[in-house]
Amino acid sequence: MDRYRAATAKLAVIATETIVDRYRAATAKLAAGSDDESDGVQQKPLEDSNCPVCFEALADGRPVVSCKEQCGNNIHAECFTQWEKSRRAMVAQLTCIYCRSPWPVADGMTSLRGDEGYVNVATATNLSRHRGWSCPFNVR
Repeated sequence: MDRYRAATAKLAVIATETIVDRYRAATAKLAAGSDDESDGVQQKPLEDSNCPVCFEALADGRPVVSCKEQCGNNIHAECFTQWEKSRRAMVAQLTCIYCRSPWPVADGMTSLRGDEGYVNVATATNLSRHRGWSCPFNVR
């Protein structure tokens, strides 16, 4: 039994630099996308506006994202995440809820983020993205 205790004490999880970089890029996507207003359309004011998903006031202090491609309208970041998940489930392009212009995706990182919220870095290690059970996208 002592041999097993000694073995588990020596175990360590090591991620390659590529994996760490992919994970950092995927987890920083929302922060980078919501703060950068130097390019694209100017964000519209939050006052007297409601979120198109939850219909609550946008000026309630919750994080907000805006369309930077065409209309500049705002939406709660949490509500936009739900919109993003529904578009991904339909295998449809991510668009602005208001104007339907394509929503810019930083570095293609949404392809790494699964519907369950985990970051799948399998492609960075040349592994299959599928986890071994049947799904509609895993046709053999």
